[in-house]
Amino acid sequence: MYELTAGKDLSNDTRKARLESFVKYFTGLSMCLSGAVMIYVAVANFGGEKGSVLTSLILAIIGAVINAKLYFNYRKMENVVLSVQAKLHRVKMLLDCFMSFLLLMWMLLPIEAVRSYADVIGSVLISIYLIWSGIRVLRDKKVTQ
Repeated sequence: MYELTAGKDLSNDTRKARLESFVKYFTGLSMCLSGAVMIYVAVANFGGEKGSVLTSLILAIIGAVINAKLYFNYRKMENVVLSVQAKLHRVKMLLDCFMSFLLLMWMLLPIEAVRSYADVIGSVLISIYLIWSGIRVLRDKKVTQ
C-alpha cells in the first residue's frame, strides 16, 4: 500500500485517497476486532492454565522495543499509510509495555487468586485501550485528507 500511495506517478488522486482511506479503516477495524477478541479470551480463560510467564515477558519486551523503533521511524512521515502505521505501532508499543508490567507483577505476586484477577483485569484494560485507539483511528479526519 505504501508503494502505491507514495508513487510520484500516481495520476488518479481519487484512487490514492480511496487506498489511503481503506488502510485507515482496515487498521482501525482490525484494532477494534483484536480488542474484542482479547476481551473474550481473557474472560473465557479466567483461572485457566497459563503459559510460560518468563517467555511471555521476554517477548513483550522485545515487542515493545521493536514497536517503539517503528513508531519513532514512521511518526514524522508525510505518507498517510505510514501515519496510520505509526499510530498502530504506538498502540502496540504501549500495550507491550503494559503487558511487560503485568507479567512482571505476575512473577512477583505469590497469591494465585490475585494473579488470576490481575491477569483478567489487565487483559481487559489492554483490550479497551486497543478498541479505543482503533476508534480514534477510524474517526481521525486528518488521515484521509
